[in-house]
Amino acid sequence: MKPREKLIRFREEQHLSQTELARILGVTRQAVSGWERGASAPTMEKLAALSRLYGVPLEELVGEGPPVAVAEAPEAPPPVEGEAPGKRGRSIAAAIGLGVCLLVVVIAAVITIVSAILKEPAPPKDGLTIVDQDDLVGEDVDLSEVQDMTGSNGITIIQKED
Repeated sequence: MKPREKLIRFREEQHLSQTELARILGVTRQAVSGWERGASAPTMEKLAALSRLYGVPLEELVGEGPPVAVAEAPEAPPPVEGEAPGKRGRSIAAAIGLGVCLLVVVIAAVITIVSAILKEPAPPKDGLTIVDQDDLVGEDVDLSEVQDMTGSNGITIIQKED
């Protein structure tokens, strides 16, 4: 018996229409029809799902040997309206993964901000002390008390009279 004939036989033994099988597998009815006509072949993922649904070994489903007795298929949970089977689990896993990534980004941002706030300036490498401009004390000088003492070398020396 050819694999396409087995697909038809197993589906009919489970009393499933092509449309019902397509809904269970998350494919179109045309895809199921194509498999059963031999125009196309199901993916390995779909073959494994068919094997579980029909309760037969994968080799029996795709091989061309004599048919074996079909075991009663375990009842699958009812699919959610408008959702392909297995899609809910992938959606939940994707949401959890996204949540974990977001949490890691937030923690990294908090650590970066806190470390920047608490960071003390590093001491200068040459041993000099850095003085902040706000720490300087200024002195007002009355320029009328300053004498011009330009030297012979052109350097101006300003001296304050006391």
